[in-house]
Amino acid sequence: MKTYKEFLQDIHYSENTFVLDDDLPDHFDNWLSEQNSDDFMKYGEAYGEYVSNCIVATDGDFKMIQLPDHYKNKTPFICIAGEGYKLNKIK
Repeated sequence: MKTYKEFLQDIHYSENTFVLDDDLPDHFDNWLSEQNSDDFMKYGEAYGEYVSNCIVATDGDFKMIQLPDHYKNKTPFICIAGEGYKLNKIK
């Protein structure tokens, strides 16, 4: 799962494909400083949707993974050590 910063970096890149790779970090910082509270609310809502489509998984060290599209609106599950276990509620 992407962090909020990585999520914002993806948005930045998709809107600024002309920026060279070496210039991306500085351009991203400048872009961030130009955003207003409405922009961050919009990005936060989009990130919330992204996170809500993820589930917790693996080996006792919990991390988030993206749910495949065909699992959306179905009973989510987690995979621990290769075995699937159903969850009653994820949210």
